[in-house]
Amino acid sequence: MKRNPERMLKIAGVIAGLIGLALGGWYIPMRIGWACERYPELSKIYWPGMICDGGVLLMCLLALWQFWKICTEIGRDNSFSQQNVRALNIIGWLMLGIAALLALCLAMIVGSGFISLFIIACLLFWTVVFVLAAMLATALSNLVRRAAETRGEENLPL
Repeated sequence: MKRNPERMLKIAGVIAGLIGLALGGWYIPMRIGWACERYPELSKIYWPGMICDGGVLLMCLLALWQFWKICTEIGRDNSFSQQNVRALNIIGWLMLGIAALLALCLAMIVGSGFISLFIIACLLFWTVVFVLAAMLATALSNLVRRAAETRGEENLPL
């Protein structure tokens, strides 16, 4: 029997989506509200913070949708396809968009006059993580594209 990781990858994607919904849909908005109550200087960035949170959540869910498409192609034994190249490129752009939104949040917080080294460090850390994820998705996209081209030219099963 041939093992195919499609099912486990999709389960992991669903779990990641549920965690993301819990964080972005409940926990982070709750923490933004708490921070604005505790630190009045942050109250002017409540709605921009909520919009950034919603944008990050939406882009994460869109990236997971692209991941789902990749898993489907893997299940069809078509891992090295142009569809996966496109999906990985989209994931890369979404990761850059998330990094940009996090950098915007960082700028808003610092611009409000609120200085918390922990929050600044967290936002910087996650901004770098998403930039690196974008770079990895782009590199993987190039590898998949080259493998797809090689498979097409040589008519090889990869």
